[in-house]
Amino acid sequence: MALSAVHLDSQAINLVGQEKYQEAADCWTEAILLSPTSGSNYSNRGRCYLFLKRYEEALADCQKAIELGYTSAYGYINRGRAYAALEDYEKAIEDCNIAIEKIPNALCYCERGKVYLAMGEKTKAIEDFNKAMEAGKVEGVANNNYVEKIGKEAMALASEALQREDI
Repeated sequence: MALSAVHLDSQAINLVGQEKYQEAADCWTEAILLSPTSGSNYSNRGRCYLFLKRYEEALADCQKAIELGYTSAYGYINRGRAYAALEDYEKAIEDCNIAIEKIPNALCYCERGKVYLAMGEKTKAIEDFNKAMEAGKVEGVANNNYVEKIGKEAMALASEALQREDI
């Protein structure tokens, strides 16, 4: 029985939850074959490629997603992550800024903070990690575990930034 693109997407999301990133990417590849204009499938497969450290492929997929009109904050965050992994920090910051304009949430601020930290911009990184923690307090009602995880990550990164002397 052939699976629909929607079913494949659902299956891939479950696989990501199990940290089976290659299998999830394979599902999204099949979904793309069935629905080649779905930008979210490209963005999600790009996110898997990030986990697999296949950064060029991640960037290509995230770029394709945006070209197809998938302009959610998460599309830009994923592309920004790919740029950051490839050490193109200016473009990573640009994408994080677009994501923050769309949804100023804990994830977006935390991701931009990580890029600033990689750039050696400790003050800006700490400001963003603090914004992530504040945004997380507001978001906490909607998705407690996820927001708590981002908040803890932001606090740990802010603490690391304060202790680092090389930046």
